[in-house]
Amino acid sequence: MEHRFIGKTDIQLSVIGMGTAQLQMLPHKQAVRTLLSGFKYGINWVHTAPDYGGIEHWIAEAVKKSGKDIKVLSQSPGSVELLEDYFENTCRLFGKHQLEVYGINCISDLEISVNVWGANGMIEFLQKKKVKRG
Repeated sequence: MEHRFIGKTDIQLSVIGMGTAQLQMLPHKQAVRTLLSGFKYGINWVHTAPDYGGIEHWIAEAVKKSGKDIKVLSQSPGSVELLEDYFENTCRLFGKHQLEVYGINCISDLEISVNVWGANGMIEFLQKKKVKRG
């Protein structure tokens, strides 16, 4: 499968990835097998989020079983206060010191009432994690 660099980074992702929101509709073993099949064919990234039905541990199981360097792209809803817990939990769950790509849900909606861009805001928190872990 073809892989491409993300912008000017050294991160290479397969041109096809796996979103996981709908895996919660499958039985556990079938969900893990589905992910493993994708990894077998060269997919090297999955997208997950804490609000995908609590199946992150299934995804972590498949990533571990694959024995491959699978990139975990995740995201957080909410607020600066919740962001650190979501971020750190995702790192722990997937046994990673850092996450290659991390997003913030509905950022345009959040800007109205949440500190996204300012001092001690969500972006500053993620920048500190990048420097600290990178």
